[in-house]
Amino acid sequence: MYRLLFFRISEGEAALRFGITWRIIFSLIALLFFVIAFSGQTVAWAALVFGIFSAASALYTEQWKFHQESQLTSKIGVWPVMRTKTYDISSVSSVIIETPRNIVARDLAKKSWASGHERMGNIFDRRVVRLILQRSEGDSITLYAEPTRKTESMTELAAQLAEFLDVPYQKIDQ
Repeated sequence: MYRLLFFRISEGEAALRFGITWRIIFSLIALLFFVIAFSGQTVAWAALVFGIFSAASALYTEQWKFHQESQLTSKIGVWPVMRTKTYDISSVSSVIIETPRNIVARDLAKKSWASGHERMGNIFDRRVVRLILQRSEGDSITLYAEPTRKTESMTELAAQLAEFLDVPYQKIDQ
């Protein structure tokens, strides 16, 4: 459900953002909680709180908008309070899919499995896949992170983005 999708807006514009399903589901959940909260003689405070959180989830925005000729704009937050950042798109040198893993987590997973604690080993072995834009200045912008079970969809997303930006695509596995 929580998944950024690639949308081509026009020939020179594209965006990574949530699909409409996200907003519909959380709007319906908020409506359900509000109906429950105000249907009795007194206000059901727990249902009201859950309704407010669901409404905030429906209004949550995470969007990356790409203008091929000029800039990359990120908007993150709950509408109408959103943080906006702008980057120069010409400085993007490549799109990277990275699966980082630190040495401590790897070592703890091995020790847990060796001592017979299979579940702990699996918890320490969890990894994430990150979608990164590498910039020519040497720094990078992390656009998105997901568990490794979604590597295939992240790879497709990175390939679409690299094609749109006309930059190379790399996959780094650590």
